[in-house]
Amino acid sequence: MSWNYDSKHTPSECTCAVPLLLRAREAWTDDVTHGTSVHLPTKLQHRTYRAHPFGDLIPLRHTSIPTTRGQQHDADMEAALKTFFSSPRFAVAGASSDPSKFGHRVFAWYLQHSLPVTPLNPRSPTISVLSRDHTTVPSPTALSDPPASDYSLSVITPPAVTKQLLKEAKEAGVPAVWLQPGSFNDEILQYAQANFKAAIAGDGGVGGEGWCVLVDGEAGLKAAGREWSRL
Repeated sequence: MSWNYDSKHTPSECTCAVPLLLRAREAWTDDVTHGTSVHLPTKLQHRTYRAHPFGDLIPLRHTSIPTTRGQQHDADMEAALKTFFSSPRFAVAGASSDPSKFGHRVFAWYLQHSLPVTPLNPRSPTISVLSRDHTTVPSPTALSDPPASDYSLSVITPPAVTKQLLKEAKEAGVPAVWLQPGSFNDEILQYAQANFKAAIAGDGGVGGEGWCVLVDGEAGLKAAGREWSRL
């Protein structure tokens, strides 16, 4: 190993322009300049090191790896999915007997994944899904046995309805909501994010239209470690 060593400087100030072999059994192939900080992409990556003229790396300080806005958003959504699917029970606002409506398809999704679910529909005392009748409740405040705090709420209603629905859900103690695409605007999204422990909505998910239970639900179940079986 050759060094460009200036005797006027201390070893901490000399420079090196040749590869440095790590003593930590990690291959290092980049040329480094002595006295500068280098970041390692392995077990050592959370510490900052500088080159020493005798072949060692000297730890300078602990440092953190910057997190991008996209990475933080993904982490936040994963946490929200875990919270949502950790609830003992679920409710679907906008559940419908009409197979052409998303309220029907989302409610059926919960049934098909063997999840305990209650339909919310103020206009009909029952709905028919998967060849069975299901008793509805009119609003989140009617979720009383068990209490609303045991439920996560899927919302498939027009934005004008969703705003009042979320206020009732907050009053009832619902901890987490999933707003299907088309059920909210920016104001409603901000309200949901500010007033619930978890709010799933907006850009993201596997599909191109935002977070959807039908597309992203199984990934959420996996993230939460929720056991389920397809019916």
